[in-house]
Parts: sequence; C-alpha cells; structure tokens
Amino acid sequence: MTKKNLRLIVPIVVIALFAIALSISEISNQTTTNLSVQAQPKQVGPQVVAQNPIAGQRLDLSGTIQITFDRDMNRDKTSAAFSLLAPDGKAVAGKSSWLDARTFEFTPDVKLEPATTYRGIFATSATALDGTSPANAIEVDFTTTESLEVGQVFPAADAEDMDQTTNITVIFNHPIVPLTIKEEQAGLPQPIEISPRTAGQGQWVNSSVYVFQPEKALLSGIRYTVRVGAGLKDTNGDALDKSFVWQFTTRAPGIASVALKNGQQNPKLGNIQNVLLDQAFIITFLQPMNPDSVVSATSVINRETKAPVRLDLSWNKDFTVLTIEPHNKYDIASYYDLQIADTAQAADGGTLKDGLTAHFSTVPLPQVVRITPPSTSNGFDGSLSIQFASPMKLDSLKNRIIITPAPKTAPQW
Repeated sequence: MTKKNLRLIVPIVVIALFAIALSISEISNQTTTNLSVQAQPKQVGPQVVAQNPIAGQRLDLSGTIQITFDRDMNRDKTSAAFSLLAPDGKAVAGKSSWLDARTFEFTPDVKLEPATTYRGIFATSATALDGTSPANAIEVDFTTTESLEVGQVFPAADAEDMDQTTNITVIFNHPIVPLTIKEEQAGLPQPIEISPRTAGQGQWVNSSVYVFQPEKALLSGIRYTVRVGAGLKDTNGDALDKSFVWQFTTRAPGIASVALKNGQQNPKLGNIQNVLLDQAFIITFLQPMNPDSVVSATSVINRETKAPVRLDLSWNKDFTVLTIEPHNKYDIASYYDLQIADTAQAADGGTLKDGLTAHFSTVPLPQVVRITPPSTSNGFDGSLSIQFASPMKLDSLKNRIIITPAPKTAPQW
C-alpha cells in the first residue's frame, strides 16, 4: 500500500469510530431517560408496633391503654380517629393523650366491665406527620381482668372431719396487700370472720394469700362458718362485690383403736373369745376426753344375768388412752357387753361421733381338749402334751397328773 492510500484510510476510520461513539451515547441517554420516568411505589401508612397491656395480659378495670406507632403521628387527627368499643358495639367515653409523638394513651371515664374484651379502633382518618394514613382501620383488642374474687379456700367448702389443728387459708385472684415482712403487717386488712368466734393470729404470706392460725385447737364436731366481707379492696382499688361465705366441720370426737392389754389389737368387736377373767381393755381416743363424762358413758354388763360389772378406769396423762379393768374378776365361761355410749364428751365439749359396743366371752371352765399322743397310740414318744380349753396355772397341775407306770426320772414340766 502506498503512503497516498494510507493517508486516505486513516480519516475514514476516525470518522467511523466517532459515529459509533455517538450511537452508544444516544442509547445510554435513552436508557437513562427511560429509568427516570418509572412510577415510584406508594408509601405505606402508619402501623402499630406495640401496645400496653401487651397481648395476653389483662387490662385493669380502671387502667389506661397505650398504643405505639412506627412513626410520629398527627396527634389531633389520630386522637379523633380512635374509639374504644364495648362488646355491644357502643363507644366507651374517655380521655385521649400522648406520651410522646408516637405513643397514644386512652383512659376510660368509667370503670370497665370485668373479664370483658374491648376493641380499640383507629379509623383510616388517623394520620402520620409524613401525611400517610392506614389503608384499613387498625384494630387492637384488650381483655379486662376478672373482678376481685376468692379463688380458693382451705378447708374446702363443706369439708368434713377436719383436723382441729388446721389453719384457715384464703387465696384471692388479685393482690390485696403489698409485699411485706411479718413484722410490718400491722394495719393490714384481716379479711375473715369466723363463727363460732375463734381467737388466733392472721398473716399475709404473700400479697394474695391470707392464713389464719387458731390460738387453740378448734372445737371438735363443730360446723364452722367463715366469711370474707364485701368491700375488701385489691391493690388497684377494685372491691369485692359480695361477701364470700363457706363452711366446714371439724372432726367429731372418736375412738381410734381398741386393744386387749397384752393381747389382740383391734379385735372383731362382735365376738371376742377366751377373754381372761382379769382382762383389761385399752381404748385410744382421737382427742383428749372429759374423764367424768367417759365414766358415766362406760359400762360392762353380764349378758346373761344383766348385772353390771364394777370397773376401774385409768388414763394416760393427756386423757387420750383409757384402760378399763374389772374391779373383781369376770365370771368364768360368761358373756359380757362392753359399751361406751356416744354421750361421752371430749375435753372441748364435743360428743363422740359413734359410741363403742364390744361383745366378749370369758375363758370356759377347765377341761381337757386333746392329749398327745392319744391313748390308742402304740408308738414310743418321750413327751406328753395336754391341751386345755382355757388357760391353766401350771403349778396347780403338777400334782394332779399321774403317770403309770411312773417314769424312772421326774417329768420336766
């Protein structure tokens, strides 16, 4: 290629490259122009991000509702857009206020109904400072606390046979008193009344549990009435609407066990056999007894002759264990009835719930029941066994048993 031709080609290439650059620039400008005219997404309206009480927590009957938005709000427009609706759809009157630019508060003018769900509604007219409003009404539910009630008592209502040393406990469903130590409880409410009147000491073991400890054991066999009076207030000032009353009955005086001294424990009282002629009976009571009343209520009668048996009665030191002995011996081979009537009284005046009746027979007249080995035996046995119908004194037998022919050595009895 000659130098002349080369001079002609270079300008042409430069012109072509310039044209290509202009094309690319035009395309770039067109792309930029297209992006600049795309529609902007619509801005989302305000949303609730927190509430107090939180979901699942109960609203006090005189409590204040708090609702927090995700942005600063127009206070006047948002307050006007709010209403708190009762279950019947009626609006609850109240006062609106703002804790800060995002936190709305509403306090009802009247005490709310217990255990009721109320619905807070912000209409779409609620407005944020950025000019946005919710696309749909915002709804927030609040459930109120239950009214002040007695939740649980001990002894339970209509409980029977309660131990006389039991404490009386009341558990409320709301805190009644602030948490305090025992030494600081002077002046706190004493919420129960007990009938018959009972001396003792009450204590709040926590803010909602009250325990009353009687000074002495409760009376036996008595139906007690306990009352928690209406008007008692919890820590929020809500009062007990009506009195709570319940009753329980203490254990009546009773007999725990019967035993033969040095003999059977709790025998079948319908037919106690082979009772020794000087046998003592031991009666254990569930509580201390009035000894004079027990003397009057206790008897042993000969079932055949109807003659009463003179008795000697003795007690342990706390009058819970009675020993009954015949002053003289029972008749041999005889039948008797031992009775403690239900007129016997405990030391506190309660009468026996059930009396005691035991039928027993004394040992029969002495007689031989069986001899071993028998007289027909031809085998050899170095021992002799005699079974009697009743307990015998060994010394009284030794000279009355004759063995013929006499053994070479004296028998070992």
